[in-house]
Amino acid sequence: MLEKIKKMHFRNSNSSLRVCYTLILISLLFFPLTIFSQKAKEKILIPYNNSTNWGFSNYNGKIIIECQYDFVNLFRNGYARIGIDDKQGLIDEVGNYKIKPIYDEVINFINGRAFVKSDSIWQCLDTNLNEIFKINVDKIGIFVHDLALIRKQSKYGVINRNGLLILSPEYEELIILKNTFRLKKENFWGVLNHNNDTLLPFEYDSLSSDNEEVIFTLNGNHFTLRDTSNQKISKYEFMDIGSFVDGLAPVKIDNKWGFIDKKGKIKIKPQFDAANYFLEDKAAVSKNYKWGYIDKKGRELTPIIYERAFNFNEDRATVASVSPGMRELTIKGEKVKLYSSDYEYYLINEKFEKIEMETYQYINHVFGGVAIFMEFNKQGLMDKNGKILVKAKYLEITPMKNNLYIVKRSSGNYRKPYFGYMNSDGFEYFKIE
Repeated sequence: MLEKIKKMHFRNSNSSLRVCYTLILISLLFFPLTIFSQKAKEKILIPYNNSTNWGFSNYNGKIIIECQYDFVNLFRNGYARIGIDDKQGLIDEVGNYKIKPIYDEVINFINGRAFVKSDSIWQCLDTNLNEIFKINVDKIGIFVHDLALIRKQSKYGVINRNGLLILSPEYEELIILKNTFRLKKENFWGVLNHNNDTLLPFEYDSLSSDNEEVIFTLNGNHFTLRDTSNQKISKYEFMDIGSFVDGLAPVKIDNKWGFIDKKGKIKIKPQFDAANYFLEDKAAVSKNYKWGYIDKKGRELTPIIYERAFNFNEDRATVASVSPGMRELTIKGEKVKLYSSDYEYYLINEKFEKIEMETYQYINHVFGGVAIFMEFNKQGLMDKNGKILVKAKYLEITPMKNNLYIVKRSSGNYRKPYFGYMNSDGFEYFKIE
């Protein structure tokens, strides 16, 4: 499900909220949320900051590895990246060094490979720290489908697990997919397979990158749908497009949004002012500045009456009504009236019934039974039934793995907001002095 959700962006929505949502989706891509058992919680090590240095605690906040580092990352495959005096290394789960902090940069082990950098030379190491190869590039990425992205002098290329150069660094942008590459060269996009055969020539202004079976290509102001032999699949040209999710993609034709399948056939005729993707067999769509939901046959599941409506996840969706304009906030025992946002957001269930709850300035999607909400420009956590788990007091909350969140809050110095980790119960793994 998260694979589908990460492709989403909301059209005609507030730009700052859209950016916030995008950041959350990026974090979910790399750190998918899971609901942990108590036994699993007892084993996890969490970055902890004592207001001066970083170390690791258990789930209950007991320090396991002393706070002695300038920065730390989450543990992955038994190791965590740490930094001391502008140098980086890896430690194991008892705090012993796997790689001493003597390198300019370190990339943690993935599939038995780690990278270390000294000056401009990157070394690839196996789990016994034997050198597999070295390469002189500016940046190197993790292995994806046994291939890694490299960057040299602002151009991108690709190497394999043995350091063999697959694509020389001559591309302005490069995306590695399972069987193909999406590449930009001299301002135009094309597609190669992993044998470097050209599938689509470098003649397009833009390409979609979420699907390998079919590709949306952009020339000028219109998109077309093509297969991997560069043949047009659909007779239509599109003013705008979305990604294929559950076999359907939203497309804009003659200023109206509808849906097509991967054969390029229109499955739901263009009739909407805006449209999101199908998730849990429902899509949010807009007509006449109002929002509602349809099924995959285009039938209205609800009246189109909401001011905003976002797609379902875990049998919950966020919708909005018009804000009355003023809300009361109690500060030190006194009620203060404040202007709210233009809309008030709440959750509905799979039957489109409103969850019995307060309304808020914004509510994000439910992931792992928890949603991030915003009130008076501060963020907190609620469960899928609207129960507040953590009051809205943070400048920003970003979900990570293991039911953890990175939170940003004021340290008393507005120029230096503070970052730290928190669990879904609101326990903070940091101190502010």
